[in-house]
This record gives sequence, structure tokens and C-alpha cells, in this order.
Amino acid sequence: MISKFRNQKGQGLAEYALILALIAIVVAAVIPRLGTAISNAFTGVADTLEGGGEGGGEGGGEG
Repeated sequence: MISKFRNQKGQGLAEYALILALIAIVVAAVIPRLGTAISNAFTGVADTLEGGGEGGGEGGGEG
């Protein structure tokens, strides 16, 4: 009876390790793409603030 419990405990630990490894692989695949998207977003905001975006900048209005 005790040996059966120990086997199940070890099996559960192995399953958690496998799930953790899969999560780590997914995170490693997603982070570079997410980083690029965030970088592009900040670049767009910076361009807009500098007046390089559409409709930005001073003057030039009709009226």
C-alpha cells in the first residue's frame, strides 16, 4: 500500500514538471513576438509625439 502511494506521488511530480516545461516553451516562443509588438507601439507613440505622425505637429491648419 505504501509503495503504491509513493509511485503516485512521483508520477504527479513528473506530470507537474512536464506541464512546467511546456509552459516554459510557450513563454519562450511568445515573448520575442510580444517584445517586437510593444517596441513598434512605443516607436509609433514617439513618432506621433515628435510630430511625425499623421495630423500631428503645430500650425498648418486651415482657417
